[in-house]
Amino acid sequence: MKYENTMKDLDEPTLEELIEACGKCSSFELIYHPADGCPDWTTQIWFNRETLSKFGGEGKTPKEAVVCLLLSLNKK
Repeated sequence: MKYENTMKDLDEPTLEELIEACGKCSSFELIYHPADGCPDWTTQIWFNRETLSKFGGEGKTPKEAVVCLLLSLNKK
């Protein structure tokens, strides 16, 4: 039986769709660091600031940072 690779037919999610996939939170931050020794982009998501329940991600692009955040959220 022959299977075709259908991955090429899938659309890449937009930044907005990736952020939406993070779920409901009390705060979402996407920060650009132009030259302070950090990765270019970092992101943090807070679910409850009182208990300091937060997750984060880093990347060279906003999408990469949000994808890293989603991976972190899925590990919890």
